[in-house]
Amino acid sequence: MRIRILLLLCLISSALGAQNVYHTGLMFKTSPVPKEERTSLNLTPSKPIKVRSRFTLRFDMSLYNADHFGYVFRIFSDNTLYDFIYTPPQKRVAYLKLVVNQKLTDIQIPIHENRIVKNSWHKIQLTSNQQTGIIKLEYDNTQYTITQPEIRYTKKFNVVFGACTTAPYVSTEVPAMAIRNIRILDHEGKISSNWLLDESKGEFARDLAGGELAKVENPIWMINDHYFWRLKQSFKTDGYADFVKEKNNSNLSVIGKNKRHVYNITKDAITEQYYNNENPLAKDYNRCVLDRNNSTLFSFGGSSNEIGEYDISTNSWTKTSAKSKNKPVNNSTLFSTPITKDLFAFGGYSDYAYSNKLFRYNAESKTWSQRALMGDFIPPRHYASIASCDNDSCFFLFGGYGNNSGQQELGSKCLFDLYHINPISGKVKQVWSDKQSTENFIPTAQAISDEKEESLYSLSFHPFLNSTLLRLFKVSLNAPSYTIVSDTLHFSFDDNKSRARLFFNNETQEFVAAVSKRLPNDSTQVNLYTLTYPPISEKNITASYESVLTNPDKFPKYIYYVVIGLLLLTTWLFFWFLRRVVRSDSGKAKTHKVNEHFFIDDSENYTKEELKKATASPKANYLQLLGEFRALDRDGNDITKLFTPKIQQLFLFILVNNIDRKTGVPSKLIDQTIWPYHTPQSAKNNRSVNIKKLRTVLEKIDGISLDYVEPLWQVTFEKSSLCDLIFILKRISKSGKKLKYSSLEKRLSRISKGVMAPVIQEEWYEKFANQVTTQMHEYLFDSIDRIGIKSHPAVTRRLARTILKLESLNEEAIKVFILSLIRLKKHSQAHNEFDLFCRDYEKLYGEPYGKSFKEFIQN
Repeated sequence: MRIRILLLLCLISSALGAQNVYHTGLMFKTSPVPKEERTSLNLTPSKPIKVRSRFTLRFDMSLYNADHFGYVFRIFSDNTLYDFIYTPPQKRVAYLKLVVNQKLTDIQIPIHENRIVKNSWHKIQLTSNQQTGIIKLEYDNTQYTITQPEIRYTKKFNVVFGACTTAPYVSTEVPAMAIRNIRILDHEGKISSNWLLDESKGEFARDLAGGELAKVENPIWMINDHYFWRLKQSFKTDGYADFVKEKNNSNLSVIGKNKRHVYNITKDAITEQYYNNENPLAKDYNRCVLDRNNSTLFSFGGSSNEIGEYDISTNSWTKTSAKSKNKPVNNSTLFSTPITKDLFAFGGYSDYAYSNKLFRYNAESKTWSQRALMGDFIPPRHYASIASCDNDSCFFLFGGYGNNSGQQELGSKCLFDLYHINPISGKVKQVWSDKQSTENFIPTAQAISDEKEESLYSLSFHPFLNSTLLRLFKVSLNAPSYTIVSDTLHFSFDDNKSRARLFFNNETQEFVAAVSKRLPNDSTQVNLYTLTYPPISEKNITASYESVLTNPDKFPKYIYYVVIGLLLLTTWLFFWFLRRVVRSDSGKAKTHKVNEHFFIDDSENYTKEELKKATASPKANYLQLLGEFRALDRDGNDITKLFTPKIQQLFLFILVNNIDRKTGVPSKLIDQTIWPYHTPQSAKNNRSVNIKKLRTVLEKIDGISLDYVEPLWQVTFEKSSLCDLIFILKRISKSGKKLKYSSLEKRLSRISKGVMAPVIQEEWYEKFANQVTTQMHEYLFDSIDRIGIKSHPAVTRRLARTILKLESLNEEAIKVFILSLIRLKKHSQAHNEFDLFCRDYEKLYGEPYGKSFKEFIQN
């Protein structure tokens, strides 16, 4: 009971300080940074990590540049050295190589240079069995195995990522990498250390499992990139520049007067391209939009009568005039659709009036035409923000500045509303509107929708100040609410002299803010910033906020109240749990006294064959999770292979949450856990496909179904089927009731198969498996206490043997087993079992067991 309380308190403490793994990580500085300024992560700065016969190192890694050779990690002791090295591409293929004792092994993982993308994370796991010499290395879903018989057994290791300053293993070559969520697992597969690397400042990283501090030199803490804008490029260009991002790639073009700058967001590289002729509309009112094919760039003048067309293939500009008199006004919102060549313009401002008209531009006929809108009324406005939907023909229209009448003299304000608009059909549907809103910010022209997260991201600013601030707003798609999820960017607002645009790069999962300011000498200052997805609010940063220098607002007072509240809550919980511990300890003697009425020995009522038959596993409609994963259909066929790794992972995650939550699991949590590095839409698609496959497999088993009871997924078991895990958990939850020998044998026959099948190496699964193992341990020891060695030594021996199948060197179980043998007058076997235990103990721990047989059995 005490252990449970301590673990729960630790979990509460971790929950208060830890961040979502998705936000965390440590980026390593590499060449051309001077060697003494490169990043080092030493997991063992004060003392080495103790290991036994087997250990596992697990972490996530992202490579953000292909060109830099270096050591991912070095694991070393007095007689063993493991080096994991990255080598740059040759013929477009880079390699991750494992070197053991300075000898290259056959573990060489090829990585095509196209896969080396910032924020593209990969799972890596190294497992070394020092007894067998077998080394396994997993990279995502691929496993590599080698045998190194020359590996010498060692009990202590040092682990360093990146630059290493420990002699004689000094190295300064560091790959361009980021690391997060480092875990070390012991010989039983249990997590002994876990560094999330979720810090936002400082030179130490917390170990949430083992309590050890890792030492970090020259860190770049990645959680900051989810809140603080990072300046990537700053340059000047000629004329008045605007920005467009090419569809389906990472190129962002800065359109100037005589040239365009092409910034590749993924590679963080910029190139210049001079036009064959001058951009005819590189004036103050110039606004640009790209057609659906990435082939033609349109530049619109202030009156929208003048139109410039830039042909990317010929690198040339042409200037035309729209033939129609009916055309959009100034400050309208321009956009193109993926399904038509035409361009669209909504709203705007002219002659002291705001517009809510939608215009369509036909590039072939060079004409504007008004598109009638149907459905909900959109109040007239300018500076509206547009964002594409999952449906290619629809858009979200958000905010702006205007009023219901459209007449400026009747008063204007910042509008806080959201509409769903189909520019092709003209249909409009209001999503929500807060007419009483006093919010005072204006969005920039482009917004980014994230329908999976039910959010819209808008780069917005406080209006009509010469010197204002840009921030990223996360706006709900369901209700009139928002959260600020970035620090600030200074912005000199002027209709004709400044620009700010928001883009998103799918490859690196980054927002890009493009900000420009017109300079007196017919040129433009351009700054490009990035922010990593998903963005987080200020309160989620674990730093002391000393680095929020660009934010002019005061430190939020509510943070103090939150901290005080958490401290009071933690204190109350501590004393509440302390009282529970005292109560449980005072009642423990009663709970564990031998109960003569608890156990009913009905073994004489069964022959060996009858007992064997009663305890045998079902031959059909059976799901086995203990020992190994196994499934039998209604006809008794083994269909285990139909549960592919991903389907198995999906099924077990829903089942585990069914058991833990007693309800089910929402789709969002499934997507975040099973497909954490996919875009929301990609995760949704993968879930739909695999749910369908899983249901197809489960249809072969009577009595097991996967149901969706909105908003939760549930696994349902009926009496016609049996799952050994569910069977055991139900039985051990009723441990206080009378127990027959035959019932006990049924339970032990399943528990004795071992711990939960190690089919998934995920933290959530390992946590649940450890929880189940602990419950089985407690049940078996509780049964031993209730039954009593003196009363039923044969039964307690059976219970102890079952515990030893779960944990071979459990001293308490060994003691029960040996005392039961003594009670059965099998003294010679008792001595032999003790000797065997001592040999196994010394083999595993490298030192003799410290007690004699007499000392061992005395207590």
